Amino acid sequence: MDAIKRQRLEAAGWRVKDAADFLELSAEEIAFIEMKLSLIKRLKQLRVSQNLSQETWANKIKSSQSR
Repeated sequence: MDAIKRQRLEAAGWRVKDAADFLELSAEEIAFIEMKLSLIKRLKQLRVSQNLSQETWANKIKSSQSR
């Protein structure tokens, strides 16, 4: 969200928060989510660098494409 929109919302009485505030996540929960996101990004990088489809990758690790 850009700064002007944020200022306009706050001036109108709205509170602007991020997802962690909205969900009332602890620091540990945020760290866990960040770790999972990093792992997901790295796995995708590896898959793409090997020119593998999601389906082929899933078959290699004995999983389903949707996972």
